[in-house]
Amino acid sequence: TAVFLKRGDLMNAIKAASLGIKSAKKLPEETATPFLAKLRYRRGLARGEPGRERDLEAAHEDLLEAARLMPTSSEVRMCLQNCKNLLREERRSKRAAAQGNDIADEVSDAAAEVGGDDKESATK
Repeated sequence: TAVFLKRGDLMNAIKAASLGIKSAKKLPEETATPFLAKLRYRRGLARGEPGRERDLEAAHEDLLEAARLMPTSSEVRMCLQNCKNLLREERRSKRAAAQGNDIADEVSDAAAEVGGDDKESATK
């Protein structure tokens, strides 16, 4: 996963981490925990990068789990905080865009009503 991340191959980084997680779950818990933590962290990083594969919700889930598995890792905590901030920002911009669309629809509807009244009065 680390190699794919360094190369910027996010899709393969996500796939490799997912396969690693699936395999690590077959190990005894005490053996699997460090592997699962690192794999969740790396998959979270890949999912949070800008591009087609970006999924901040999934990145947040992975980073939360990595933080739970590695509670003393400041690197994981920092990435989790950055992800939370990006997620908050993304949600705000989606809400603003949705409100903008609602306003544009209202303006369009009002313009259509005004235009409709003009047509009626022009034919009278």
